[in-house]
Amino acid sequence: MSSFQADGSVDAATAWDDRELAITFAVQGSSEDQAAFVSQILGRTFARPCWLEFQGGTSKPVFFRTRATTLDAVEDYGPSNPGVRLITVVVPADPFAYGLPETGTTTVSNDPTATDGMRFTITGVKGDVPAPVNLSLSFSAGANRMLVASSTHGALDHVSVLSDSTQTALWAANGYVATTVAGDSTAIGSSFRRFTGSTVNTPAATVNFSLSQQTILPGDYRIFLRAKSATTGVRIAIRNTATGALLDSGRELPTTGWQWIDFGVIRVPTSSRRATPWSPATTTTDTLAATALITAPSSSTVIDLDHVVFVPAPGGDEEDGRLLLGRWQRDGTPTVPQAQVDSVSESLWSPGAWDLNWSAAGGFPLVTPAATNLVVIMPWITSYDSKTVSTTVNWSYHPRYLTLRGD
Repeated sequence: MSSFQADGSVDAATAWDDRELAITFAVQGSSEDQAAFVSQILGRTFARPCWLEFQGGTSKPVFFRTRATTLDAVEDYGPSNPGVRLITVVVPADPFAYGLPETGTTTVSNDPTATDGMRFTITGVKGDVPAPVNLSLSFSAGANRMLVASSTHGALDHVSVLSDSTQTALWAANGYVATTVAGDSTAIGSSFRRFTGSTVNTPAATVNFSLSQQTILPGDYRIFLRAKSATTGVRIAIRNTATGALLDSGRELPTTGWQWIDFGVIRVPTSSRRATPWSPATTTTDTLAATALITAPSSSTVIDLDHVVFVPAPGGDEEDGRLLLGRWQRDGTPTVPQAQVDSVSESLWSPGAWDLNWSAAGGFPLVTPAATNLVVIMPWITSYDSKTVSTTVNWSYHPRYLTLRGD
């Protein structure tokens, strides 16, 4: 095992060397031709990658994935014992031994406030080291995008858009009336914040306001805002809490219905040091600051803000998290009923030959022994978001062992 480490730095990654398996075969044929035939079979077998099963007296076997190699030594006992040979082969193999698959099934709601909202956990993971986890996803409504994340640190945080007198005053100073719309079954928690203005008192405007407040572990999060607008040209941008500077040009709100707006990965609090094994931190209360960038409307402006979700994002620790974003389209039909996340081969695909494009930060999902593994599933519907849709998840992984399997 080795690490990629420069002088004075922390580990960037750990590299496990291939292991070597030394195997000796005793060939007892009735003739030299039979011995040669067996030697040929062994040569063909190890000339290509293969699986070797090994039990070693335990109740459960492990499997080694070998590399191509040649026969290292052949001892021929010649004329005195025709057909008798000892054949030794040293086989390079993957660093770990693999166990039989562990599987499970769960259903994930698209409502972050539900017990199973956008997430589930995998505990009691077997093996000695982290293992890729494969996910078979079935959407109750067709999706055209999805986010899948895994993490052993932190949790999926979610909070309603903040409603307080300070926020109301900020909007009022720019000619907007802030109200709480209750009893709306499409909203998370059945209520949301609405900001209404008109062409008379709200020309092009910039409104600074507090988007949310929550107690959170300092770190990197992918932030999503559930929002919509009855007016085109409304953008929301996140601000640095300490300096007030905009982090980017913001995201435009959809006019087709509720959608999760992706702000990308942001440090929360925006001026904090993230929690790592080298710099532990405790949870802190943070106010997420935002700015509404509103172009001059042709009619009254209505801005609806519902909920904010914080998805743990990969950080400096190689086990800190994995985040995968996929999107697809096939023959003009932008939704799919299923998606397969193959973390072993690092591929994303769907039955029916849809073309799936993906990007992964930190890699495909992993599960880690002796840890609570959070898995986040967040699908997008084509033109709107519905909190009532769900995703059926079938997950599986092969435990990875350093030697034999005892669990």
